[in-house]
Amino acid sequence: MGLSLKRETLPGGTYKAPVPSQAIKDSYHFRHLLRRFAGHVTVGEKLTKHEEACLEKLGGDCSTFLHLRAHDCATYKQVVSTLSGILKTSGMPQVNFIITTYY
Repeated sequence: MGLSLKRETLPGGTYKAPVPSQAIKDSYHFRHLLRRFAGHVTVGEKLTKHEEACLEKLGGDCSTFLHLRAHDCATYKQVVSTLSGILKTSGMPQVNFIITTYY
């Protein structure tokens, strides 16, 4: 069993469980892909094609996860720590502000 980040509710029914040895390799797992992405950014680990294809979904799920009110949860703290490490390693892009005065 695991935690799923869904904005919508899935219809009731029976769903086939994945084969455990293939579950991580062939499916999307939020924290696993986040850890792999952190390794890619921080030490240059190569991502698989499947992982690269899931990066957009990962970005959306990171946003959803950070909106949870789970600040005392160890999993939440671990995800925030991983994201902070990515930002510290890769740096933040510079933002230029243009101030315009209208008379």
